[in-house]
Amino acid sequence: MEKSSKDWKTRITQPFHQTISGQFWRIVESQEQVATQSLVDSLEEQSLFEELLEASKPKQEASSHQNDKLQDNNLHNNILNSNTLNNSTLNNSTLNNNNVNTNNVNTNNGWHYLLTTPFRYPPLLWGSRFGRRFEPSLLYGSKSIQTLLAECAYYRFIFWHGMETPPPTGKLNSQHLIFSATYRSEKGAQLQRSPFNAYEEELLHHSNYESCQELGSWMRELGIEAFEYTSARCQAKGTNVALFTKEALTCQQPLEQQPWLCELTKDRVTFSGTYYRSPLNDGIGYLADSNSLITFDAEVFLCDGKLPSPA
Repeated sequence: MEKSSKDWKTRITQPFHQTISGQFWRIVESQEQVATQSLVDSLEEQSLFEELLEASKPKQEASSHQNDKLQDNNLHNNILNSNTLNNSTLNNSTLNNNNVNTNNVNTNNGWHYLLTTPFRYPPLLWGSRFGRRFEPSLLYGSKSIQTLLAECAYYRFIFWHGMETPPPTGKLNSQHLIFSATYRSEKGAQLQRSPFNAYEEELLHHSNYESCQELGSWMRELGIEAFEYTSARCQAKGTNVALFTKEALTCQQPLEQQPWLCELTKDRVTFSGTYYRSPLNDGIGYLADSNSLITFDAEVFLCDGKLPSPA
């Protein structure tokens, strides 16, 4: 790629900033052990076990359904807030499982640690897709859980291939927390639309981030606070979100929170979501059964037969 092909200042000559807003999802990895998972050998068995446990509970009466739901949510949140989450060495992207401590709810003038941590990460050795290694980090998210899991699956495979010695069992189980937040900025951009979609090949490159990083630096210069862009890992080209500053957030606390389990092997990543029951309809992964087992095969992320490294 020649230098001139990445000179965004000369390629994008018309104003492109606009107001953007919406909801995004992020994922973090916890080290909490799941009691039921220790009794079974796979996520398929664990999901079936959870269904059997649910079926054994007394049926709810209609009048008490809402109260029971609130009690379940409170219990669920208490469990999540008791997790001890450790620091990740993998990446600062959402998409890449940052480990943080949910006990630190209000760390800075009411801001939840989950929302402020991404901006505090040190630059990565290779930077991130839109951030150079000498620039402040961004907060990355996805507009849908399906896109988020596709991104996460890719980085789980990166993690597997980065291990010196794979686990003797041939699989690695982990627990994750998916949470949502909202954003709005009058200084936003939509890279999935004109005029940027004319350069989709560069913006969606599987391993070369140079052009994206130059665009990110230029947007910083222009005062862009937040932007949307097409995911390079999602087969259905779902939309991701990135924030340069927490000023683009419209909430100080995470909104909906969902616990997920992940099973990683050399060739497959399987996610199991306890609270997410919607069937997939965008071509991302597939449901292994009725219990929201969402599976990604390594081959969907390969380029020329190899797993591309972020760079």
